[in-house]
Formats: sequence, structure tokens, C-alpha cells
Amino acid sequence: MKLLVAATLLLGACASNADPQPPRAPQSATAIPSESEPDRGRLDGLTITLVLEQSTVRSGHEIASFLDIRNDSGKAITDPRCLRVSTSSALVPADDPDAELWQQGVVDCGGPFIYEAGFIDRRTGPTFMARDKFGEPLAPGDYLAALEIPGYSQRLTQPVEVTD
Repeated sequence: MKLLVAATLLLGACASNADPQPPRAPQSATAIPSESEPDRGRLDGLTITLVLEQSTVRSGHEIASFLDIRNDSGKAITDPRCLRVSTSSALVPADDPDAELWQQGVVDCGGPFIYEAGFIDRRTGPTFMARDKFGEPLAPGDYLAALEIPGYSQRLTQPVEVTD
């Protein structure tokens, strides 16, 4: 038995002293294609209007919104991945209309969605919070409810007054 243990230890020691494997050449990473940003203008054949439930909100409270959508293009327009709800939004200072839109829409959609020629409907839009991205209530003043929809070339805005 002692001989067997000694042989095992000797074999283990020899294996650990053997020449190490040469280092492998680094393999280049293969990028996994992600869904690219949708073509700007994909939904521009639609007329989309941001409508607010109200134009005044108390600091720290919320405003509901709606989107009036029309397809007057004369042809069907396809929203491939529910871009209409994949939005970025926020109340931004009226004097900084290009400020960061920090609220992101959460999408669970099978898409695609086809807006047939002549389509007219009102859909639920994002809820605008009268808070900053850190959760602090906004100071009273003039703001814009701002909304960006991927695939739609313009930022939609509506004026909002935040009060005490």
C-alpha cells in the first residue's frame, strides 16, 4: 500500500514538473450582431401628436399622456418592433429642450405592428413625472414634456407648468 501511495505521489510530482502547455494565441472575439438602431425616419409617414392630460402639475406628481396617431401617407407603415412604445421621455426645462430624456419605456411586444393607410387612433403615452432622474421633485417653473420615439425623426414636446 505504501508503494502505491509513493508511486502516485511521484507521478503527480512528475506531471507538475512537465513542460507547461504553450500559451494559446488569443482568439478574436466575434461580435454578436445586435438589433441596430432603427432607421431614422422609418415612422415619419405617420403624424404623431403628444397630448397631455393636463398642462399643469404639482411638483413630485405625474401627468398622463396620449399619442394621437394618423397615417395619411396613402400606404401602410410598419413598426417592426413596437418602436412607438420604446420611448425616452422626461419633463425638461423649457429653456433646455434638448436635455436628457431619462425615462425609458419598458417594452414587451411581439411586433411588427402595421399602421394601414388611413389609420387614426389615440394610444396611451408615457406618464411624465415631475421629478428629476434622482427622484427629487422638480422646482416650480416652466418645463416641456418631451418624448422621443425611435424611428421618428422629431422630438415631440408640450409645455407644462410645474407648481408647488
